Amino acid sequence: MELDEIKKLAIGGIVALVVGILNQSDVNSTNFKYNISIIIFLILISFFIFRWPDSDINNRKVHRDPINIGLVFLSIIFLAVPAHFYLGQINNPPVVTDPPVVIDPPVVTDPPVVTSPPERCRSPREYSQLLSDIYRICPGGERAVSLSSDNDVLDILSGYGTSNPPNPVVGIALEYGNGRVIALGTSGFFIDESIDNLDNRKLAINIFKWLSKNENNKVHVSTYNAPNYEFNRLEDYLTDEGFEVSFTDKKISGIIGDMNDEDTLVIFDPTENYEEDEDDQIATFVYNGGSLLLMGIGNCLGFTELPTEAIPINQLAEQFCIKFETLKITDNVNNCNNREFPEFKNAF
Repeated sequence: MELDEIKKLAIGGIVALVVGILNQSDVNSTNFKYNISIIIFLILISFFIFRWPDSDINNRKVHRDPINIGLVFLSIIFLAVPAHFYLGQINNPPVVTDPPVVIDPPVVTDPPVVTSPPERCRSPREYSQLLSDIYRICPGGERAVSLSSDNDVLDILSGYGTSNPPNPVVGIALEYGNGRVIALGTSGFFIDESIDNLDNRKLAINIFKWLSKNENNKVHVSTYNAPNYEFNRLEDYLTDEGFEVSFTDKKISGIIGDMNDEDTLVIFDPTENYEEDEDDQIATFVYNGGSLLLMGIGNCLGFTELPTEAIPINQLAEQFCIKFETLKITDNVNNCNNREFPEFKNAF
């Protein structure tokens, strides 16, 4: 092999080595200067090889042994390359990085549902059964008075245009909190002498079923602070429908203590005011899910000079946004054989 050929091979190998070093070099790495020095060294070697002549000893050209020359430069290359990688590992050891932190996505929860407390004195949401098959009602025994309310309540019974006052409302239904309330302008619809008139009996059954939400729970009739009216037939009719009816002369605190939240309390024609805490106990009982039937104004009938606020039942009724008037209703045309006992009708 000629010397020129060995030069070409050596220079080609050096160029390849230089390219390899540059490819793996990082300007920001700690061994970059070392890489540059190796490249410079290899360039000098390349220049030396390129300029390598046949030596002249004693004016004689002596041909160097090509194989020995090749072995010298290969030794240099094989020494330089391991040194390069070894020093590179020392100067720039592999960086051990922490494993990536896996962050769980935030849990998206629905915002808390803010529920407002049940509204007081609102019109019933369901009342279809209340006046089913009710057309004509005729009281007896006690006269009727009209009712009024400034709230959105449901009128269920009314008089005719021939009445005085005309078109009076004598029945109101409403929801109070979680409970139900019905007010009637007279208890004369359900006393023994009149409950079998016209549609009175059907009205009584419809009202108590609606108040009990069709659960036919216990009915507690308060005779405390009330006139001596007879409701024996009403008791019989309700018992036939599955209700358990009881009459009690206990004070309100004693009655409330005996009742469940789903029971129905009946108060009629109170003759004296209830104590303030008794009114509150009744209101709390209804608000929590109980039911209440209020009927009549008793011995205050016809006392037009008496302020409505002073009527005993009104001090309780105002808790439920209802007011009983004092003027008795009359009707010369639509009545039950007596103008003092007007006929009433379904208000729907």
